[in-house]
Amino acid sequence: MSNNLPYNGTSGWSGTDTSYERMVNDDQSGKTARNHERALRILKLVGAKGVTWKELDWRAGFNHHGRTSGVLTALHKQGRIVRLKERRDRCRLYVLPEHAGDRTIDQPALRMSQTDMRSHLEWSLRHAKVWGDSELEKVTSVLLNLYWPERNDVEL
Repeated sequence: MSNNLPYNGTSGWSGTDTSYERMVNDDQSGKTARNHERALRILKLVGAKGVTWKELDWRAGFNHHGRTSGVLTALHKQGRIVRLKERRDRCRLYVLPEHAGDRTIDQPALRMSQTDMRSHLEWSLRHAKVWGDSELEKVTSVLLNLYWPERNDVEL
C-alpha cells in the first residue's frame, strides 16, 4: 500500500465488507496506483475542459461510482488534481492544477483518522494539565470520554 494514499495509507472504503476487501485487493495488487495513473492521463488529455466523475468513469472504464469517486477523492486530497466549483451535467469538474487558471476551486475536506484524533486529544489533555488550563482539560476530557469511553484505563 502506498503511504501517500489519503486514508491512513490506503485508498479508503465505504464501510462495507465488500468495499474493504476491494480496497485491500486493489491497493496491494497495484490496481489503485494504475487507476490513479489512468485518471491522471485522461485529465492531461482533456486539459482545461476537465472531467466529471461520470465522464471519467466512462473514459477509464471503471464502471463503478465508488471506484471512480475514490480515485478522484484520493487524487484531490493528494493535491494532484483540483475540483472546480463549476458543474457540467450537475456534476463538479476535475482538472489538473495547471488547468485551473483563475476558476474557483473546492478545497479537499480535511479529515483526520480516529487514531490521529485520539492522539491529538490525548496530547492536548496532557499539556492542558501541565499548563494548568482547566478549560482545555475539561473540553478534551469530555471529547475523549464521549468517543473513547474505554480509555479510562489509559495512562495519559
